[in-house]
Formats: sequence, structure tokens, C-alpha cells
Amino acid sequence: MLIDEFNRCYPEYTEESKVDQKLIRNPFSTEDGEVTEGIQEEFIEFQNDRNCKDAFESNSLESFWCKKAICYTKLREIAILSTTYLCKQGFSALLVIKNKARNRLKVSNDLLVALSKNISPRIPNP
Repeated sequence: MLIDEFNRCYPEYTEESKVDQKLIRNPFSTEDGEVTEGIQEEFIEFQNDRNCKDAFESNSLESFWCKKAICYTKLREIAILSTTYLCKQGFSALLVIKNKARNRLKVSNDLLVALSKNISPRIPNP
């Protein structure tokens, strides 16, 4: 069960995954025949939606897919969203925190600091 979920999240790099990556990076330059049959109908509907094209041009790639992932469930399955990245980053930070030199039972505070990017100290300059 765990291995199936792992293989679903991290498939081997194949021609199909190259097309999926191209589709995510620029969905409006990908041809209909390039995508797999399972998502082809939803993809054609997506490409013909003028609101999607306008949103793609006006938003960043991440915010665009986060907004459109709700409507297009089959396309959402091939998109690696920022939550996946944050999860990977969290596991990497946890490996650093939970080494033999820093073996603590409660790592939540250290993990919070490690994953927070925009924290600046509130110490006034002398």
C-alpha cells in the first residue's frame, strides 16, 4: 500500500511524464494528441476555456495551478503542487534536526523555524 502511493507520487521519468511536465509548464502550447487518453477530454475543455488562458497569462504558474486544480481534477493529479514541495522540504529539514547530535523528542519548534522563510528578527539596531 505504501509502495503503491510512493510510486503514484514519484513515477519513473518516462516519455509520458515529459509530456505531463510540458503540459504543466505551458498548457496552451501542448497539442491535444500529446496528452494521455485519460485526461484528453478534460484537457481540451481546459484549453478552450478563455478564463483559464487569461488567468495563466496574469498569474504565476504556482498560483494558476492552485486555483485551477479545484476545477480540473484529472489535470490536478499530474501537477506537482507547492504542498508536495513543502512536504519534501519538511522531511529534509526533519532529517537535519533529528540527527544523533540533536536528538530531541519534540522538534516542532525547530521544524517551524526551518520551514519559515520570511522570519526576520525584531531586534532594533543599536
